[in-house]
Amino acid sequence: MGALHQAPSEIDVRPQIATRKRSKSRCSAVDRTSKLSWENKLQVAQVEHDEFKQEMEKSEIAWNKTMDDLRAGITELELRQDEGRKHRADFEKSVIKEGFVDRTNCIASEKFIRFSEERLKQRDTLLEKIRLNTAALRNHLRKCREQLRQKEEIGEVLHAVDFEQLKIENSQFLAKIDERNRQIQRMKAIAAKTLHVTSTLKMKMHEIQREHGRQIAEINQRQEICKRARNEMVIVKEEVKKEKRFNKRFQAYMDSFHVPSIMDFVRLRAEERRISKEETIYARKLKIAEMALIRHKRLWTQVHRCDANGLM
Repeated sequence: MGALHQAPSEIDVRPQIATRKRSKSRCSAVDRTSKLSWENKLQVAQVEHDEFKQEMEKSEIAWNKTMDDLRAGITELELRQDEGRKHRADFEKSVIKEGFVDRTNCIASEKFIRFSEERLKQRDTLLEKIRLNTAALRNHLRKCREQLRQKEEIGEVLHAVDFEQLKIENSQFLAKIDERNRQIQRMKAIAAKTLHVTSTLKMKMHEIQREHGRQIAEINQRQEICKRARNEMVIVKEEVKKEKRFNKRFQAYMDSFHVPSIMDFVRLRAEERRISKEETIYARKLKIAEMALIRHKRLWTQVHRCDANGLM
């Protein structure tokens, strides 16, 4: 790439040097032409024309070489860009999407390791192919150099017709190169749009992942609430069964309960008052009997003491 950056400066400098040489030669030629004949002037003009033509051809060759280097650099950058996009797409598909574990909410390391190992194997295979292609190109270059050396030894020369054919082919190739350059510009515009769309979709994917995580948390929370509700429903069902059994017993009791009549109630109340009066009478008699018992105990004690004193 260093050659790519240096080549334009060389092209810019060479025409300046050539222009200075031409200006100097023209100044000296102007001084000489005043003393030269028309034939000599024509010869000088022809020499100047040939020198200018040679300089233009050299500049054109250098410019074409620089353009070829720049095109090769652009092609290399585009290939690297395509490879990077493909690598990113494969990484998102193989590692991020397929390796995402919902339970842990993270990416499995085995997917990343396997993806890296496969990429390294592919890179080694590609390097081997490039090495083989390079060796084949070196062999082809060596054969071409050998053929060129043999042609130079034989003295084979190109005719004017061959040069015209080469010019025609060169113009055709230049037209193809221009078409390819326009195609490259269109592809670059498409790539920029694709990159913008990819970035937008990636942002949407991150938003969807965040929303997915939030929904998973909400689902887990609702599942916990449903679990507690089911447990409470079991408890409530047990309580309902108990209440139903109690209501059943209470209903049976209410069905078997009979309210007494008013006459029975009046009779029972009169009986209750009579029993209460008798209880009061018996309680008084009991107190009187207790007091008599106490008095008799005292008398008995005194009699017993008197008998004991008489015996002594």
